Amino acid sequence: VSTQSTGQAVNNSLGMERKRREREREKEKEKEKEKKSCGTFSPFVLFIALMTMCFVFFLFTHFDFSPLTHSHSSDPYRSYYLVNENPRISLTQTKKDPRSPKGVRILFSTDCKPFQGWQTQVLLFTAAQVGETAHITRILSGCNESQIAFEKSKYSPYSPYSLHFTPDFSKFTDKGKQKVFQPLNKACAFEHFMNNVDFQEEYVVILDSDTIFVKPISFNTGARADAAGSNLLYTGIRPKTQVNDTVREGIILGQRYAMGATFMAFQNISEDPNSLLNTITHDEASEYDVGPPYILHRNDFKKLMPLYCLYTKRVLQYSEGNWLSEMYGYSLGAIHLRLHSTRIDNYMVTQAETYGEALEWIDKLQDSPNPCNPEFRPWTFPVKPLPNIIHFCQESIHEAWGFLKYRVPLNILDCSSPLFKEPPPSLWNGIAVKWANLTEHPERVPDKDRWNLLNLYWKEKRNTYLICSIIPTVNQVITDYKRHHCPNGFNSSQLIYWRINDFRIDSS
Repeated sequence: VSTQSTGQAVNNSLGMERKRREREREKEKEKEKEKKSCGTFSPFVLFIALMTMCFVFFLFTHFDFSPLTHSHSSDPYRSYYLVNENPRISLTQTKKDPRSPKGVRILFSTDCKPFQGWQTQVLLFTAAQVGETAHITRILSGCNESQIAFEKSKYSPYSPYSLHFTPDFSKFTDKGKQKVFQPLNKACAFEHFMNNVDFQEEYVVILDSDTIFVKPISFNTGARADAAGSNLLYTGIRPKTQVNDTVREGIILGQRYAMGATFMAFQNISEDPNSLLNTITHDEASEYDVGPPYILHRNDFKKLMPLYCLYTKRVLQYSEGNWLSEMYGYSLGAIHLRLHSTRIDNYMVTQAETYGEALEWIDKLQDSPNPCNPEFRPWTFPVKPLPNIIHFCQESIHEAWGFLKYRVPLNILDCSSPLFKEPPPSLWNGIAVKWANLTEHPERVPDKDRWNLLNLYWKEKRNTYLICSIIPTVNQVITDYKRHHCPNGFNSSQLIYWRINDFRIDSS
């Protein structure tokens, strides 16, 4: 009995020891799991973590990381600042008129597609070259998340510059059918910007993306149309003694667009019996025949933008998608608000066969200096006066050379895409030789033929000036862009040429 009891005690003791060791092994396993999942925190690691938290706290309490003062911080369509990483190198021979106001915001509207992407680079680059100082904001509509990220990553040759994103406004309903009108984005995007960005500038300038700056935008300089040697061109019905470049609350300024008062076909659109649209005469309305640059006081901008969007939508119900509907909306809204509109001609040139622009200055250019000389750009051309901008919205063709923005390859900013062939100086020189009889011996030309021949001569000069201004500028802009986006090099060959109303690539 004694022996059995002793054996049982030993066995019990051994069993308890095994269980104790198993419990210890389980605890060791649990500790190993904790080490793998959470790691161990040595005093050094804790010290580093504490210092990091203090540094982050210091940053967020001493610096403002918000892109813009924005009333809807959770809104994905918010403004975003871009800072130019390189100092601006200006080749300009023009300067901002010191009399022009300092507090100016320049706005232009685009989508996120490549077509307006390269145009944006042209606008920004040339604005920097002429010494423009206004804050420029690009308003982009209908972009998806990847497009927004891409646009934020782009190099900007201009500063101060910012982006503002909006929803897509291009869709509208016409007679129960869903339609798309891209310029509606422009008309309504400015209202979105106005409602979501607390900008401080006193004046607003609205441009189109297809803009080459020749000199800075100027106004409120005291220029008068009736002054001797004035560079303020005016061809309206008002006495020139009443025409100047003044912009203040209640007075807006715009470039004449030679569309006449065709928008008056929609004068009943306000649905307000007391609207000035109901009583204004056709001649009075012609002073509202304006387009970009639109220049207005911030308070008038805030009043006009909602009507600009609303009236454009209403015009679209009757205009069957007329491309001018968006411009009509602006003019009709300005009349309804009784804003005093000054329509001047000298801000831009667009094409050879039109009127109401600064084309007379191009007509007066002589054989030399030559605008096709590769040493010159529009902003360095030594002959003055010249318009503030080239608005390359139309086709320009002379002989075998031409340019039309709608034919520019959509991949033009790709590193592998070539550049445009540039027109030779002989393109300009040839005009003088061809028309020497008309220009040097006008008495030999019959009176009945002289006016028609002069128009043909001017047309060739205007087209050639535009071609020789636009193509080398676009090449320079593309090259500048690729230097910042193509770290492994890019195609600098000039292989894209004009033929039969389109661009082609020389594969020889």
